[in-house]
Amino acid sequence: MDLRVELPEDVIIPPLSEFTFVCDKELSNSKCSERFIFRDMDLVSFSYSDVIYNMSLLSIVRSKTFGRKRARWLSYIKKYKISILPEEFSTIIRTNGLVTIYVDGYELDEVNGEAIIKEIKLVNTGRIQENSIEALTSIKPRLIVISSLSNYWTSITAYKVTYIEQKLKGELSSLSSFKRMDCEKIELKQDTRICYTSTKI
Repeated sequence: MDLRVELPEDVIIPPLSEFTFVCDKELSNSKCSERFIFRDMDLVSFSYSDVIYNMSLLSIVRSKTFGRKRARWLSYIKKYKISILPEEFSTIIRTNGLVTIYVDGYELDEVNGEAIIKEIKLVNTGRIQENSIEALTSIKPRLIVISSLSNYWTSITAYKVTYIEQKLKGELSSLSSFKRMDCEKIELKQDTRICYTSTKI
């Protein structure tokens, strides 16, 4: 099944490669045209134990980053008012999640802007655990991707776009109905799209 772009944020989750090509109604990592989206990535990752120990994103950034990266991220937090919301805090602790926050720059058709993505990833052994899906759905992500590797483990990743610069949002809207990724099954829970995929070994 094809997961297609319905909203501007659907273009950028899951996070794009550095270059993503705009093909005939499809976004691809393979060069198929001269039109492309460029992504300039900047991220910070931390675990549930970092959240428990530091209690706030500001403290996490101060403890885990150094030099220019620390200066950039302190600036992002102030400029975009990035934080860990109470419901996100609770979900991260309950699920032992690994969190990545992206503040990325994008360019499409000479229009550029920044966007912010929050990602929470869980890895479970064995079968998909419905309580993990429910926990992630509670933070109202736009997309959850569930990837199964044989019968050994399952990765469940939630993506939540918290900001897109207005001029970039307008440009991304031009990609409405484009294919974003393949799914074996797609479910919709409120405004969250759930894509099931698998990897064979």
